[in-house]
Amino acid sequence: MNVFPIKAFIIRASRIKHTSPRKGNSMFRVLKRLILLVLIVSVMGCASGVKQLETINRVVDENKRTSVAKINSLSEDIRELKKINSDLTGKLNRLSSDINKLAQEINTIKELHSQEIQELSNHITLLSDQLIRMEKKGFRPAGKTTIGSAVFRPDAYETSASYRAARDDYEAGKYDQALGEFMEILAIAPKSALADNAQYWIGECYYGLGNYLQALSEFEKVFAFEESDKKPDSQLKIALCYLKLNDSDRTARELNKVIDRYPASEAAKKAKVKITQLKK
Repeated sequence: MNVFPIKAFIIRASRIKHTSPRKGNSMFRVLKRLILLVLIVSVMGCASGVKQLETINRVVDENKRTSVAKINSLSEDIRELKKINSDLTGKLNRLSSDINKLAQEINTIKELHSQEIQELSNHITLLSDQLIRMEKKGFRPAGKTTIGSAVFRPDAYETSASYRAARDDYEAGKYDQALGEFMEILAIAPKSALADNAQYWIGECYYGLGNYLQALSEFEKVFAFEESDKKPDSQLKIALCYLKLNDSDRTARELNKVIDRYPASEAAKKAKVKITQLKK
């Protein structure tokens, strides 16, 4: 409540001129009562205003505490969501990586099967060509002999001529044809003096065709011939097959075998040169 109008009222009342003592005393008493009443009302109004202010402050404080609690709760929810999002991102990245690895493995399997199928097809073709050549030379498989047909005699097989023809085809880069011819020699004359050489050149044919795993297997078969002079060369080619297969440790071991087992051979000299080259 505004006290300035009350103060002005009191000042104006004090300036009133009294016409008589009795009348003046009466008016003065009335004035005192009015002033007292005004003061009481003013004090009551101030007390009420203070209480209202206190109430407002309490409401504001309560709203502030509630707001702070909600903000803290929202902040915690946001942190939890960020953590969940981070976990999901990590899982998605790992899943994507696993999918890529699986796709690569599938492609690798497809390539391997494709290569195996192609090798099988090539082998069938070689066997067919080999059979045709043998039939032309008088050989007839069981069940195909007819009346009047010549009987094939293995001892009449010209191993040297077949070997020279196979070598010529190899030198001409006709690896598929030479491969069939060397196989023919092993099939017809496995005990001939040229059998171990034919086995070695089968490995060379596969090496020339880029089939290093099969070449490796064929070169190892040379060691089944006890008196073969192709063992040093076969050991060297085994090392070179591992080199082509990107197995550097096994390459080094196989090259050292050439030097240790056949130190005086030409293959040992080549092995030493290759070791020096690999160390550079």
